[in-house]
Amino acid sequence: WKLKADLITDFRVIKKRDALLLQIKLPTYTRWSIVSWRKSCSGFKITVNPLLSAMRNSLHSQIKKWKKENHKSRMCKACLCNTKLQADHANIPFKELSSDFISKQSHLPSEFDYTKFGRKFKKSDDFFRRAWVMYHEQNAKLQWLCKPCNLKKSCKVVT
Repeated sequence: WKLKADLITDFRVIKKRDALLLQIKLPTYTRWSIVSWRKSCSGFKITVNPLLSAMRNSLHSQIKKWKKENHKSRMCKACLCNTKLQADHANIPFKELSSDFISKQSHLPSEFDYTKFGRKFKKSDDFFRRAWVMYHEQNAKLQWLCKPCNLKKSCKVVT
């Protein structure tokens, strides 16, 4: 991003579905590019851990199921609002949960496929993926948090 920052020819802020989006224009692209507010203000992570990305993405159906089952109790556990809600790890942060699981494994996947959400496990690592999904289901407790409260949360448990 440091090189791209020097190339920005224009920027704008647009409103889409009650969210403000920062867009930049680069001479190498014909379209506007959306830029993360948080990443642009706090420094952009150049590398993403592909294992953690695949682990997170493997939980999509589990999180979707939890959201469906808990639809009637949709309310932020911190501020009690019911807008812009997200599923959040209540008892153990994802980082801690994934680290604990990884520390107990003898083999870690090192090659990954891609999805529109990031990385995903290869079919050859399905045993690892299934073990992780089961571990997460047994150990993670989810809660509703609105987006602002989730962003403010600094690994503290909201009860």
